[in-house]
Amino acid sequence: MPDAILFDLDGTLIDSAGDIATAANRALEDMGRPARTELEVRGFIGDGVSPLMERCMGTSIEPATVDEAVTRFRVHYETCALDTTSLFPGVGTLLETLSAPMAVISNKPEGFCRRILEGLNAARWFDLVGGGDTFEKRKPSPIPFTHACTRLGARPDRAVVVGDGRQDMIAGKAAGCRAVGVLWGQASEDQLRMAGADTVVETVDALLGTLSGP
Repeated sequence: MPDAILFDLDGTLIDSAGDIATAANRALEDMGRPARTELEVRGFIGDGVSPLMERCMGTSIEPATVDEAVTRFRVHYETCALDTTSLFPGVGTLLETLSAPMAVISNKPEGFCRRILEGLNAARWFDLVGGGDTFEKRKPSPIPFTHACTRLGARPDRAVVVGDGRQDMIAGKAAGCRAVGVLWGQASEDQLRMAGADTVVETVDALLGTLSGP
């Protein structure tokens, strides 16, 4: 078992794209902009709220407009963050089974991370929850993972990062951790491996075997 297991949240532990798309489209409607499909929004998730809304609105958007969209997204997400969001099948059993110290390291704002984990009765499994506004930089910077290892008393080379996005793999490897990519979220196997994944798994059972094995 690793010294610590550092999980991404959206697309890795929870299926939250539907509620994120709802909040994003309500913000876009407020600003008189066309809606995006849930599939489009899924492809925009992973780097935080500002990049999400910038991608939803298109290219060459003024920073002030992005800031307004982020503010509106946050207001709407407060009301719908737990409407349809759930743990991916098997994730609860996985977290219950693992005995290593665990953290959530997300680019979602920390407050939303905590609210969702508590709403899903999943906060109890984690020794640390970090969001995109917790550390001085967010993924793909390695800083969130190096801080997490320090706070959990884990050597980076004995810690494992688990995520569904390229930013997780890039940040995890830069922090000196082993990086495991999962295929039920955002990125393809080729994208994860090109970003540095040491292992890529297709199922939660396979992830448990990877985390529990030698």
